Order: sequence, then structure tokens, then C-alpha cells
Amino acid sequence: MKKLQTEFLDKRSEVTADNYDYFLGCVPPRAMASNGFLVGEADDHDATGAPRYGMYYTEQGKYYYAGKATLADYTLWILPAESLLEAIESKDKEAQAQFMDDMQSGKVTRII
Repeated sequence: MKKLQTEFLDKRSEVTADNYDYFLGCVPPRAMASNGFLVGEADDHDATGAPRYGMYYTEQGKYYYAGKATLADYTLWILPAESLLEAIESKDKEAQAQFMDDMQSGKVTRII
């Protein structure tokens, strides 16, 4: 997961809130979490043929475009962090344990 985080952080560029909102609203998102989304229409495909979508996210009040990502990349990069934060905030030990199990097995924790 660290490799994915580094890959997307290296590609990210700050965008305006208007730009973020435009891509969020132009077509329904392919996937969405509280801190980001994949644009609903694929830009291209990776070497395996999986569609790649524009990925946008927010962090500390700023908006970013993080390049193109497959749905699998997005679920590994954005969604697990969100699930862990929710587990920590709720102090739910069972949710924390489930998160760790999901991370180790490579399961997707959820898609909104």
C-alpha cells in the first residue's frame, strides 16, 4: 500500500474547489468516499485492460487530482484509510480487527 500512496502522491496536483466539484458532478462517480472519488467515466485502460479513472481527493481543506487509478488502486489507497479512521474514532475494537484482517487478505473494505 505504501508504494501506491507514494505513486499517487508523486503525481498529485492541487486543484481548485470548482475544478473538484466539476469532476464530481459531471457524471456520477465510479466510486466515492468521504475524502475523494473516481470520475465516473474511464480515461483509458492499464496494461491488464482495467479501466483507469481520474482520482480526486481532499486533505486538510485542499483539493487534489492524483492522476489515473483503477478501481482496485482506489480501494487500496483511499477506502482502507477512511475505514481505519472511522474505527479509531468509534473506538470499535471489532472494526479495527476487521480492518486489519481485510488489509492482510487484500479485501475491499467497502465502496460507497
